[in-house]
Amino acid sequence: MGIKAHANKKMILVLACAAQFMVVLDVAGWHWVFRINVPIGVLLIAMAAVFLPADAATRRGGERFDVAGAVTVTAGLLLLVYALNYGAGHGWASGSTLGLFAASVVLLAAFVRIEARSRSPLVPGSG
Repeated sequence: MGIKAHANKKMILVLACAAQFMVVLDVAGWHWVFRINVPIGVLLIAMAAVFLPADAATRRGGERFDVAGAVTVTAGLLLLVYALNYGAGHGWASGSTLGLFAASVVLLAAFVRIEARSRSPLVPGSG
């Protein structure tokens, strides 16, 4: 089967799923979109409990949570998102926007440095 035929089959599948979704929306109403997430979430949590291995068996003794890495990556990403939001309203070249971006870069660079030196990095393979 050629690539084009495979792509056509995928497109037909996507369109069929979209059509079924529209029928369900028409029959059940738009509120259904919010309610369907609960059973899907419960199903995914149950599947994770069955299929994912427990972390306790793979942890090494003495391994600790990397608090410094968690704080710097959270603060850095928070500042990055805030700078993107702030820049849209206050101008991309304003001093405060550029300061937010600079602070974000500093925190994310600190995160990379912390992870490189950490005994138990948040990002596996970075240490």
